[in-house]
Amino acid sequence: MAPSGALWKLVVAFTAGPSEGGDTAINDRSDGQRTGHSEGILTSKAHHTSARKHSIDIAKITAYFAVMTCKYRSAKRSDAVACSQLIRDWDDETQWATSPLNPSDVMAEFWGDLFDSCLAWVAEADTRIVGFCARCDDNIAGLYIAREARNCGVGKALLDLAKANREWITVWAYEKNERARQFYRREGLVEVSREVEVFDDGSSLTDVEHRWIRST
Repeated sequence: MAPSGALWKLVVAFTAGPSEGGDTAINDRSDGQRTGHSEGILTSKAHHTSARKHSIDIAKITAYFAVMTCKYRSAKRSDAVACSQLIRDWDDETQWATSPLNPSDVMAEFWGDLFDSCLAWVAEADTRIVGFCARCDDNIAGLYIAREARNCGVGKALLDLAKANREWITVWAYEKNERARQFYRREGLVEVSREVEVFDDGSSLTDVEHRWIRST
């Protein structure tokens, strides 16, 4: 049986920028989850560089995206340990996520059970899992991307898989996770509700529900 209630309100560990683009192709090279195209990465600081330096930066960026090629497949129970580690890595780098996580084995069991009962997908780069997305019914239970795989269209590709054959989907993201919320707005999700989630340690965060509805 799929988990419900607060279990849906898992913060989506996805870092996205306000100018996010990203291509829609999967099983192919991507050129910019955060910016849409590699040139979008060169922000105002880059505009003050020389033409030669600008060309070098473009070359470096192009070389990076050339090696970040992902495969997408259905998640298996045996992927739960690697997927749980993505969550722990994200938690380590997120200062406002202060509520303690469950032990690793408990997390892996939870996600393994969820992968058995719901639809889920992983992104692999060189046989390493660098992202995953799980959807139970119309609810996104989690979308996490490894730090080194961000800005490469991985999050968009996984979200597109979750949207497939659905009339609508819902995802919760904490108010403080503004980059994730910007990503969802760009992908057509709109805010529909808010509520405060209180954790066992007494801390709390505002949780925002977002919804995508397929265009008719």
